Amino acid sequence: MNSVAVSLLVFGIYFIVNGLGFAFAPNFFLGLLRQPEATEPYIRIAGALLLAIGYYYIQVARTDLRTFYMWTVQARAVVFLLFILFALLKWAPPILYLFAVIELIGAMWTFFAFRATSQSS
Repeated sequence: MNSVAVSLLVFGIYFIVNGLGFAFAPNFFLGLLRQPEATEPYIRIAGALLLAIGYYYIQVARTDLRTFYMWTVQARAVVFLLFILFALLKWAPPILYLFAVIELIGAMWTFFAFRATSQSS
């Protein structure tokens, strides 16, 4: 497995863990983040979507689907910007800055790994 695939595998696992937490134990998971309990179903729906995204990332890593690699970088850069915007506008709690940074780190890791493997080919 090349370094780009490893970055996607790690983030696929990260999404699966978050998805499981939000889908099946949202209030426990939110408590860890010092956030109020959820009463609406949207947190569980978001968890289900994270599970799907995690599945995609893991399958992409396993099958070395190179076309998908840079799409993840672009999408995670947009997510980073949106998370920052949501927190700045106070539409979301400040803990979202942490998730924004994690997204940015993941995007950069994948980007630089992709660039390194493309240059060595």
